[in-house]
Amino acid sequence: MIDLCTLGTGGTMPLPDRALASLYVRVGGRAVLVDCGEGTQIGIQRLSWGIQCIDAILLTHYHADHCSGLPGMLLAITKAGRTAPLHIYGPIGLERIVSGLRVIAPSLSCPIVLHEIIDDYSPFAAIGLTITPFPLRHEMPCIGYQFHLPRPALFDPIRARAQEIPVKLWSILQRGETVSMDGQTYYPHQVLGQPRTGITAVSMPGFGTTHRTKSNAESLARDLGVSFREVSIHTAVEQHFKDIEHDPAVQDVTYENSQARERTQILMDLANQAGGFVIGTGDLSELALGWATYNGDHMSMYAVNASVPKTLVRHLVRYAADVFGGRIAEVLLDILDTPVSPELLPPTGDGEIAQKTEDLVGPYELHDYFLYYLLRFGFEPGKIYRMALKSFEGVYDAKTVHTWLRTFYRRFFAQQFKRSCLPDGPKVGSVTLSPRGDWRMPSDASSRLWLARIDALNPID
Repeated sequence: MIDLCTLGTGGTMPLPDRALASLYVRVGGRAVLVDCGEGTQIGIQRLSWGIQCIDAILLTHYHADHCSGLPGMLLAITKAGRTAPLHIYGPIGLERIVSGLRVIAPSLSCPIVLHEIIDDYSPFAAIGLTITPFPLRHEMPCIGYQFHLPRPALFDPIRARAQEIPVKLWSILQRGETVSMDGQTYYPHQVLGQPRTGITAVSMPGFGTTHRTKSNAESLARDLGVSFREVSIHTAVEQHFKDIEHDPAVQDVTYENSQARERTQILMDLANQAGGFVIGTGDLSELALGWATYNGDHMSMYAVNASVPKTLVRHLVRYAADVFGGRIAEVLLDILDTPVSPELLPPTGDGEIAQKTEDLVGPYELHDYFLYYLLRFGFEPGKIYRMALKSFEGVYDAKTVHTWLRTFYRRFFAQQFKRSCLPDGPKVGSVTLSPRGDWRMPSDASSRLWLARIDALNPID
């Protein structure tokens, strides 16, 4: 298990309640630091997680608010009595920076080993983690770090009991070690399943799934090295239609939502089976418009993208394509070129997506624009409309902006009931629609006054 604590997120100078940048990462009693802003050791003392156990410091770049705490941290490590080598990683210029900062911390109890990352971004091991550096865009050389905790294969107690393996040996076998007792040797493969990657991607093809989206999902999962499973929902949904006496030829909201809820049931049950949890796929834009099936894809165990708008998701996917390159980049770029769709209606005759979200609810770049100025600044519809005309001049005409602005407000009010029962999720950026965060709105709120103002605009091209 990985323990994380953000010791500080401030920039330029520390504030009374906001320290400078540093992240404490702990696994099995050992730790690494990512960045070391001024006063980082104070945050660690408050945390009581220990200083002597820090085996490595990973610097992302050399702005002072990310590395000026290094002398104090090194002295604190020395005072804690560390004698084992301390490894420091960073981009080009590491030796010069550390040498300069150590002028005021010359005598240390442990040797310092520097690892300057220039062109070689090979993974390295620390505290039981595989850490992979990767380049970042900044005004100076900058790198990020990806952490991977290898997990042992899943232990199968049923197989262990069937083979009469003593319970006291189970933990040893689970660690992957061979053990002998009373003249009998037991091997890990007797009780362990397939290696666990920590992430299981599940493809659940249904009536509207196209070859393009299905193959991209499988290719991406395999290229990223995560576990992959395919569970078709055809038979289960067809049986459900029989149970509720629904004609599958009637492709209405029941036809669509039955598929979405079947997929959610599968994911929840697989999570229980694996001892994991379901990561939600919905984003802020979909929550604003209510473009999700209630208690279907609307529900998860953690909604990681709940405050990330779809336009930002697209930028992040494109950035990830730039970082990964190769085959992964090809798949990600093709995903970006694929029309957004829940794929709940059968494909067209030539196998293409028949149900295109932005044809039904409008362009997400417009809706994200409306949402930002509504939530962040509280602007009224007329002002948002006039601003959008200027911002999207030459892209959308007045009638188009007006049509989708009305759709936005109508759906925003009507779909609040879905936002009233969201799973947990982080706040990213300055706005959120979580009822446990910044947003309070009754589910029966009326849009009448807002729609009346929009209708009064009477756009003329």
